Amino acid sequence: MRKKDFQLIILVVCAVLLSGCSSRLFMYKVNNGRSNIESAYSSLDEASDIDTTITLQNIKIRIIGDRDKFLSRYALDKSVRGYVKINNDDSAEIYVLGYRQKGKIIINQIVLGHEIHHILNQKNNRIADPDTMDVLFK
Repeated sequence: MRKKDFQLIILVVCAVLLSGCSSRLFMYKVNNGRSNIESAYSSLDEASDIDTTITLQNIKIRIIGDRDKFLSRYALDKSVRGYVKINNDDSAEIYVLGYRQKGKIIINQIVLGHEIHHILNQKNNRIADPDTMDVLFK
């Protein structure tokens, strides 16, 4: 067998083995990240005295799949994956990037949760501001 034929066979085998790998890698990273976050929160002490309810109404969530459109429409920094606009009438709009996999829309759960966290902080200042939580641990 010639070297060129052997290289072609190796290339085809690798392509077959790697097909579908990106979606498995995506889920591995999501699950690994979720485990890391859960581990971090599990290290905190229990707070049995907390029993708070916050009712959210009039919240619109906009999911935008085109990153350029997302950035140009809202003039955001490229690192931004989502943001919230809280209006004077207590309504809010959350903007997040959306992705598509096998016909279903996927959103980054951490980004959505972060933006909801801003609304909770606005409604009840006992809820930590998600952008400044690091100072609570210094």
